[in-house]
Amino acid sequence: MKDRFGGTPLADAVRHKHDAVTTFLRSQGGNLGRDMDNAAEQLCRAGATNDVAALRRLVENLVDPNMADYDRRTALHLAASNNWQGGCSEHALDHAPSPHVYMRIHPEVLI
Repeated sequence: MKDRFGGTPLADAVRHKHDAVTTFLRSQGGNLGRDMDNAAEQLCRAGATNDVAALRRLVENLVDPNMADYDRRTALHLAASNNWQGGCSEHALDHAPSPHVYMRIHPEVLI
């Protein structure tokens, strides 16, 4: 089910941080719908600001932690570049991001 803007109930629950509702909606087959289009942006914002709860919420709702922004940076790239030790860096590593993700600016740099 989608609203007139293409949003789904699960996307709204994720956006408004209603974790119990997201768990229920996933158990009933809910999906993020068009919100998958900006999932990379949301992941990267969480990594850059060390928002572990947002990163966890996105990954638990089937967002690939290897999704990258326009420069091919992942949440892990941004967490590492902001020197977030533990927190988002640790959570991203726990969810097996690919060690072979390259950045557009410095393609020789592996994370």
